[in-house]
Amino acid sequence: MIVKQPTRLILVRHGQSTANADQRVQGWADDPLSPLGVQQAAHLAAWLRQHDAAIDQLVSSPLRRAHQTAIMLGDALGLAVEHHRGLREFGLGRLEDQPEAVLQAALQAGDIVETHGAEAMPIFVDRVVTALHDILDTYAGQTILVTAHLGVIATALAHWLDQDTDVAWSKYGRVPNTSMTELAVHTKFVLVQHGATPHLPAHLIPEHLRRR
Repeated sequence: MIVKQPTRLILVRHGQSTANADQRVQGWADDPLSPLGVQQAAHLAAWLRQHDAAIDQLVSSPLRRAHQTAIMLGDALGLAVEHHRGLREFGLGRLEDQPEAVLQAALQAGDIVETHGAEAMPIFVDRVVTALHDILDTYAGQTILVTAHLGVIATALAHWLDQDTDVAWSKYGRVPNTSMTELAVHTKFVLVQHGATPHLPAHLIPEHLRRR
C-alpha cells in the first residue's frame, strides 16, 4: 500500500482485563478492564498528554477492554473514539473464557476451528489487515492511535514486516498491556518501536512481561 504522505500508526494493546488477571483466554469475550488495567490506561493517558503526542485520530476495537482504554486516552487528548469491528481479537469459539492451559492443550491436540468453533486464521488475518488498511487509507498522512489486542498487533506486524503470519506469536507476541507499537508508513512499513512502556512503572507490568 502506498500513501502520499508519511503516516504514524501507534498500536496500543488494551489495559489488563479481568480475564488477563485471572489467566482466562479471551477473544471476542467482553471482559472489562481490571483495576490494574485502569491504572495502566491512566498512566498512558497522562504520558501522552504530558509528551504532547499530537494524535490526530483515535480508533478502537469495539470490545470493552479496548473501548475503555480508548475512552481514557480520548478524554486526556480531547479526541472522540471511533470503532472498527475488524479490530476485534481472534475469535476462540467454545474456548472463550477457559483457563489458558485449556487453550494450550486444545492447540496441541489439533484444529481448534473444527473442534471448538474458533475463527479460521486466514479469515482473522484478512479481517485485521483489511481493517487497518481501511484506517490508514482514511487518515493517510496523520498520526493515528489504535487501541486493539495482542493478536491483532502481532498479526499485523508479521504480515507487514515478514509477509509470514506464522511468526506472529513467536516474534511479536510479547507485549505488555497498554504498550505502544509504532510504525511509520510511507512506501513501506517501518517498525519504530515494539511493545514500548515508558509510561508504566515496573509494578504495573506483570513479571512475565517485563523486558529484561
